[in-house]
Amino acid sequence: SYVLGRLNHPVAGKIIALTGMECRAFDQIALGLATHFMPSDRMPELERNLADIARETMGGAVGLVVNMHSDGNSETDDFLSHDIPDGEWPRVDVTDMYMDEANISPFTFGFNAESAVMCLAASLEDIFRRERTVAGIVTGLQEAAEDDEMGPHGKEVVREVLSRILARSPLAQEATLRLISEGRGGGETMESCMEREKRVQLRLMQKGDFKAWAARAGEHGCAECEPPANGWTHRHVKDVTKEEVDELFAV
Repeated sequence: SYVLGRLNHPVAGKIIALTGMECRAFDQIALGLATHFMPSDRMPELERNLADIARETMGGAVGLVVNMHSDGNSETDDFLSHDIPDGEWPRVDVTDMYMDEANISPFTFGFNAESAVMCLAASLEDIFRRERTVAGIVTGLQEAAEDDEMGPHGKEVVREVLSRILARSPLAQEATLRLISEGRGGGETMESCMEREKRVQLRLMQKGDFKAWAARAGEHGCAECEPPANGWTHRHVKDVTKEEVDELFAV
């Protein structure tokens, strides 16, 4: 919650946490999770070059060598820099987006970067900024999916996001969103966020949703976030009360 609340786009962490969307190389650079990336088969050559650097010139030379081997970095591309003012992210046409993780099309901003997560965050920013609960986000996405001004591919993307959000435990989803929101606080530290996460997670593990999910995962030999056979305790995120979430966070 500490890291996801401080990514280079204000709503990207919420989207990643609520959907389980993977962050690939350009995603991680664009979001500030990484500074460089390169193909794995280039690592041996990089290691040899780094080993050859003289100790007295190591400080500046390391960066030059890593940049030379990288396919992308967060220092040479203005779009990937960490000081873009809030609200100045490019608006992206959602009709150009696909969510099929097995075959994600390039998401380009006209810069040397392609980030599916950043593209999605820019397109759905208004909804994820405005709503304070998962129930509110779901309602906003449902309305967007029925918007006549949105093309068929855009509607497909929004429905996929909805499907991912609704497939997970409603109570856990509301707790996750609140963890990220509280983790963004100015006085928060990695330690305070992890302590809060530990407290919430231990309480969630005592609930029926986790026990049913764990039994299903053990039975099928996987950890997919599919609903248990009898469904989650709450049929919908709208059924989760504020009091139930407060109970998870109580000190």
